[in-house]
Amino acid sequence: MTERYVVLVEITPHSPISVFLPLSSMAAETFLLPPPTTLVGALAFVSLRSQGDLREVETSGEEGRIAERGVSAAVKLLGKVRYAAAGVLGGYTTFKAVERLYQHPYLRSLYHESVEMTYTVAPRAAALYNRLCLLFVVEDKSLAQFAYGISRIGRKEGLVSVDNVVSERVEEVTTPSRVCSTTFYFPKRLSLDVGGGYVVQRMPVLSRRNFEKRAEGVADVESEEFVVPAPPALEALSVKLSEEGVALRLKASSGIVEVPVPKSAIQG
Repeated sequence: MTERYVVLVEITPHSPISVFLPLSSMAAETFLLPPPTTLVGALAFVSLRSQGDLREVETSGEEGRIAERGVSAAVKLLGKVRYAAAGVLGGYTTFKAVERLYQHPYLRSLYHESVEMTYTVAPRAAALYNRLCLLFVVEDKSLAQFAYGISRIGRKEGLVSVDNVVSERVEEVTTPSRVCSTTFYFPKRLSLDVGGGYVVQRMPVLSRRNFEKRAEGVADVESEEFVVPAPPALEALSVKLSEEGVALRLKASSGIVEVPVPKSAIQG
Protein backbone atom coordinates (compact mmCIF):
# COMPACT_ATOMS: atom_id res chain seq x y z
CA MET A 1 0.00 0.00 0.00
CA THR A 2 1.39 3.39 -1.03
CA GLU A 3 1.95 5.84 1.83
CA ARG A 4 0.17 9.15 1.32
CA TYR A 5 0.60 12.49 3.03
CA VAL A 6 -1.47 15.63 3.45
CA VAL A 7 0.34 18.94 2.95
CA LEU A 8 -1.40 22.13 4.11
CA VAL A 9 0.13 25.42 2.96
CA GLU A 10 -0.90 28.73 4.55
CA ILE A 11 -0.49 31.62 2.12
CA THR A 12 -0.52 35.42 2.30
CA PRO A 13 -1.29 37.00 -1.11
CA HIS A 14 0.44 40.30 -1.90
CA SER A 15 -1.64 41.16 -4.96
CA PRO A 16 -4.94 40.20 -6.59
CA ILE A 17 -4.97 36.71 -8.13
CA SER A 18 -6.45 35.90 -11.54
CA VAL A 19 -6.94 32.42 -12.95
CA PHE A 20 -8.96 32.87 -16.11
CA LEU A 21 -11.54 30.40 -17.33
CA PRO A 22 -10.21 28.19 -20.17
CA LEU A 23 -10.69 29.45 -23.73
CA SER A 24 -12.33 32.68 -22.59
CA SER A 25 -12.21 36.01 -24.40
CA MET A 26 -9.94 38.89 -23.42
CA ALA A 27 -12.74 40.16 -21.16
CA ALA A 28 -12.10 37.07 -19.06
CA GLU A 29 -13.81 35.89 -15.90
CA THR A 30 -11.73 34.35 -13.13
CA PHE A 31 -12.23 31.27 -11.00
CA LEU A 32 -13.33 32.30 -7.50
CA LEU A 33 -10.51 30.21 -6.01
CA PRO A 34 -7.44 28.82 -7.83
CA PRO A 35 -8.40 25.44 -9.38
CA PRO A 36 -6.50 22.18 -8.76
CA THR A 37 -4.45 22.48 -11.96
CA THR A 38 -3.21 25.93 -10.94
CA LEU A 39 -2.19 24.69 -7.50
CA VAL A 40 -0.19 21.81 -8.96
CA GLY A 41 1.39 24.26 -11.39
CA ALA A 42 2.48 26.51 -8.51
CA LEU A 43 4.03 23.57 -6.65
CA ALA A 44 5.58 22.11 -9.79
CA PHE A 45 7.29 25.39 -10.66
CA VAL A 46 9.22 25.24 -7.38
CA SER A 47 9.87 21.50 -7.40
CA LEU A 48 11.00 21.22 -11.02
CA ARG A 49 12.96 24.47 -11.03
CA SER A 50 15.00 23.23 -8.07
CA GLN A 51 15.90 20.21 -10.20
CA GLY A 52 16.61 22.33 -13.27
CA ASP A 53 13.87 20.57 -15.24
CA LEU A 54 11.22 22.93 -16.63
CA ARG A 55 11.19 21.41 -20.11
CA GLU A 56 7.84 20.94 -21.81
CA VAL A 57 6.64 17.41 -22.56
CA GLU A 58 5.77 16.40 -26.12
CA THR A 59 2.84 14.19 -27.06
CA SER A 60 1.47 12.65 -30.25
CA GLY A 61 -2.06 12.77 -31.59
CA GLU A 62 -4.39 9.76 -31.76
CA GLU A 63 -5.04 7.49 -34.74
CA GLY A 64 -1.63 8.10 -36.26
CA ARG A 65 -2.20 11.83 -36.64
CA ILE A 66 0.90 13.52 -35.30
CA ALA A 67 0.02 16.66 -33.40
CA GLU A 68 3.00 17.74 -31.36
CA ARG A 69 1.55 19.82 -28.56
CA GLY A 70 3.60 21.27 -25.75
CA VAL A 71 2.54 19.91 -22.38
CA SER A 72 3.32 21.89 -19.25
CA ALA A 73 6.18 20.49 -17.20
CA ALA A 74 3.73 20.43 -14.26
CA VAL A 75 2.31 17.21 -15.70
CA LYS A 76 5.33 15.43 -14.20
CA LEU A 77 3.76 15.85 -10.76
CA LEU A 78 0.47 14.15 -11.64
CA GLY A 79 1.71 10.77 -10.45
CA LYS A 80 2.75 12.28 -7.12
CA VAL A 81 -0.14 14.65 -6.32
CA ARG A 82 -3.42 12.78 -5.87
CA TYR A 83 -5.62 15.75 -4.97
CA ALA A 84 -5.36 19.53 -4.60
CA ALA A 85 -7.77 22.18 -3.32
CA ALA A 86 -7.78 25.75 -2.03
CA GLY A 87 -9.62 27.43 0.81
CA VAL A 88 -10.00 30.99 2.01
CA LEU A 89 -9.19 32.40 5.46
CA GLY A 90 -10.70 35.71 6.53
CA GLY A 91 -12.88 36.29 3.48
CA TYR A 92 -12.34 37.56 -0.06
CA THR A 93 -13.88 39.64 -2.81
CA THR A 94 -13.86 39.75 -6.60
CA PHE A 95 -13.63 42.74 -8.91
CA LYS A 96 -12.87 43.80 -12.47
CA ALA A 97 -10.19 46.17 -13.70
CA VAL A 98 -9.50 47.56 -17.16
CA GLU A 99 -6.19 46.26 -18.49
CA ARG A 100 -4.10 47.25 -21.49
CA LEU A 101 -3.14 44.06 -23.29
CA TYR A 102 -0.28 43.48 -25.74
CA GLN A 103 -1.80 41.46 -28.59
CA HIS A 104 0.70 41.34 -31.49
CA PRO A 105 1.69 37.69 -30.82
CA TYR A 106 -1.92 36.63 -31.38
CA LEU A 107 -2.46 38.48 -34.68
CA ARG A 108 -1.65 37.51 -38.23
CA SER A 109 1.71 38.82 -39.44
CA LEU A 110 0.12 41.35 -41.79
CA TYR A 111 -1.03 43.31 -38.72
CA HIS A 112 2.38 43.39 -37.02
CA GLU A 113 3.38 46.72 -38.57
CA SER A 114 0.16 48.42 -37.49
CA VAL A 115 0.82 50.46 -34.35
CA GLU A 116 -2.91 50.78 -33.73
CA MET A 117 -3.17 46.99 -33.40
CA THR A 118 -0.36 46.65 -30.87
CA TYR A 119 -2.58 46.94 -27.81
CA THR A 120 -6.19 46.50 -26.87
CA VAL A 121 -8.09 47.13 -23.64
CA ALA A 122 -10.50 44.83 -21.82
CA PRO A 123 -12.09 44.43 -18.38
CA ARG A 124 -10.56 41.44 -16.61
CA ALA A 125 -11.65 39.82 -13.37
CA ALA A 126 -9.53 39.12 -10.29
CA ALA A 127 -9.95 38.00 -6.69
CA LEU A 128 -8.49 39.64 -3.59
CA TYR A 129 -8.01 37.37 -0.58
CA ASN A 130 -7.12 38.04 3.03
CA ARG A 131 -5.30 34.68 3.26
CA LEU A 132 -5.37 31.39 1.38
CA CYS A 133 -4.87 27.76 2.37
CA LEU A 134 -3.72 25.17 -0.15
CA LEU A 135 -4.10 21.44 0.42
CA PHE A 136 -2.28 18.65 -1.40
CA VAL A 137 -2.61 14.88 -0.98
CA VAL A 138 0.74 13.52 -2.16
CA GLU A 139 2.67 10.28 -2.44
CA ASP A 140 6.06 11.99 -2.28
CA LYS A 141 6.68 13.45 1.18
CA SER A 142 9.56 15.59 -0.11
CA LEU A 143 7.05 17.81 -1.95
CA ALA A 144 6.23 19.38 1.42
CA GLN A 145 9.63 21.08 1.55
CA PHE A 146 9.11 22.57 -1.92
CA ALA A 147 5.78 24.06 -0.80
CA TYR A 148 7.75 26.66 1.17
CA GLY A 149 9.01 28.06 -2.13
CA ILE A 150 5.61 28.86 -3.68
CA SER A 151 5.79 32.52 -4.66
CA ARG A 152 3.05 33.00 -7.23
CA ILE A 153 -0.35 31.57 -8.08
CA GLY A 154 -1.96 31.91 -11.48
CA ARG A 155 -0.50 34.74 -13.54
CA LYS A 156 3.03 35.80 -12.67
CA GLU A 157 1.60 38.98 -11.14
CA GLY A 158 -0.21 36.91 -8.48
CA LEU A 159 2.53 37.17 -5.87
CA VAL A 160 2.22 35.27 -2.59
CA SER A 161 4.36 34.23 0.36
CA VAL A 162 4.14 31.07 2.46
CA ASP A 163 3.52 31.54 6.18
CA ASN A 164 3.37 27.93 7.32
CA VAL A 165 3.44 24.35 5.99
CA VAL A 166 1.91 21.38 7.81
CA SER A 167 2.67 17.83 6.65
CA GLU A 168 0.94 14.78 8.15
CA ARG A 169 0.31 11.16 7.22
CA VAL A 170 -3.19 10.69 5.84
CA GLU A 171 -4.12 8.25 8.61
CA GLU A 172 -3.35 10.83 11.28
CA VAL A 173 -5.72 13.51 9.95
CA THR A 174 -8.62 11.44 8.58
CA THR A 175 -11.77 11.64 10.72
CA PRO A 176 -14.79 9.29 10.87
CA SER A 177 -17.20 12.23 11.02
CA ARG A 178 -19.84 12.50 8.27
CA VAL A 179 -20.16 16.27 8.69
CA CYS A 180 -17.57 19.03 8.61
CA SER A 181 -17.19 22.81 8.43
CA THR A 182 -14.95 24.09 5.66
CA THR A 183 -13.86 27.14 3.70
CA PHE A 184 -12.32 24.93 0.99
CA TYR A 185 -13.90 24.05 -2.31
CA PHE A 186 -14.65 20.39 -2.98
CA PRO A 187 -16.26 18.19 -5.68
CA LYS A 188 -20.04 18.47 -5.53
CA ARG A 189 -20.42 14.68 -5.54
CA LEU A 190 -18.83 14.51 -2.08
CA SER A 191 -21.81 16.19 -0.39
CA LEU A 192 -25.40 15.25 0.42
CA ASP A 193 -26.21 18.69 1.81
CA VAL A 194 -24.39 22.02 2.11
CA GLY A 195 -25.30 24.93 4.38
CA GLY A 196 -23.98 28.46 3.90
CA GLY A 197 -23.14 30.74 1.00
CA TYR A 198 -21.69 28.89 -1.97
CA VAL A 199 -21.79 28.59 -5.75
CA VAL A 200 -21.27 25.58 -7.99
CA GLN A 201 -18.46 26.19 -10.49
CA ARG A 202 -16.88 23.85 -13.02
CA MET A 203 -13.12 23.62 -12.67
CA PRO A 204 -10.43 21.64 -14.50
CA VAL A 205 -9.35 18.46 -12.74
CA LEU A 206 -5.92 16.86 -12.47
CA SER A 207 -5.62 15.12 -15.83
CA ARG A 208 -2.85 15.16 -18.41
CA ARG A 209 -5.13 16.72 -21.03
CA ASN A 210 -5.61 19.82 -18.90
CA PHE A 211 -1.88 20.55 -19.00
CA GLU A 212 -1.71 20.63 -22.79
CA LYS A 213 -1.14 24.15 -24.04
CA ARG A 214 -3.24 23.91 -27.19
CA ALA A 215 -6.79 22.94 -26.34
CA GLU A 216 -8.96 22.49 -29.43
CA GLY A 217 -12.20 23.45 -27.73
CA VAL A 218 -14.13 23.43 -24.47
CA ALA A 219 -14.61 19.67 -24.87
CA ASP A 220 -10.83 19.30 -24.52
CA VAL A 221 -11.00 20.54 -20.92
CA GLU A 222 -11.72 17.78 -18.39
CA SER A 223 -13.72 19.43 -15.61
CA GLU A 224 -15.98 18.69 -12.67
CA GLU A 225 -18.54 20.61 -10.65
CA PHE A 226 -17.14 21.97 -7.38
CA VAL A 227 -18.88 23.59 -4.43
CA VAL A 228 -17.03 26.88 -3.90
CA PRO A 229 -17.48 29.27 -0.92
CA ALA A 230 -19.04 32.43 -2.33
CA PRO A 231 -17.60 35.84 -1.45
CA PRO A 232 -17.25 37.24 1.12
CA ALA A 233 -16.95 33.72 2.65
CA LEU A 234 -16.61 35.02 6.20
CA GLU A 235 -18.17 31.85 7.61
CA ALA A 236 -17.46 28.19 6.89
CA LEU A 237 -19.77 25.94 4.90
CA SER A 238 -21.51 23.14 6.78
CA VAL A 239 -21.15 19.94 4.76
CA LYS A 240 -22.90 16.58 5.12
CA LEU A 241 -20.68 14.08 3.33
CA SER A 242 -21.75 11.44 0.83
CA GLU A 243 -20.24 7.95 0.73
CA GLU A 244 -17.61 9.22 -1.70
CA GLY A 245 -16.26 11.83 0.71
CA VAL A 246 -14.17 11.90 3.85
CA ALA A 247 -13.16 14.78 6.12
CA LEU A 248 -9.55 15.67 6.92
CA ARG A 249 -8.82 17.66 10.08
CA LEU A 250 -5.52 19.50 10.49
CA LYS A 251 -4.10 21.93 13.01
CA ALA A 252 -2.84 25.05 11.26
CA SER A 253 -1.39 28.24 12.74
CA SER A 254 -4.77 29.89 12.13
CA GLY A 255 -6.66 27.14 13.98
CA ILE A 256 -8.33 23.85 13.10
CA VAL A 257 -8.91 23.34 9.37
CA GLU A 258 -11.39 20.78 8.00
CA VAL A 259 -11.35 19.75 4.33
CA PRO A 260 -13.67 17.34 2.47
CA VAL A 261 -11.74 15.15 0.00
CA PRO A 262 -12.58 12.11 -2.15
CA LYS A 263 -11.98 8.76 -0.47
CA SER A 264 -10.18 7.65 -3.61
CA ALA A 265 -7.57 10.39 -3.10
CA ILE A 266 -6.41 9.07 0.27
CA GLN A 267 -6.61 5.35 -0.38
CA GLY A 268 -3.45 3.69 -1.61
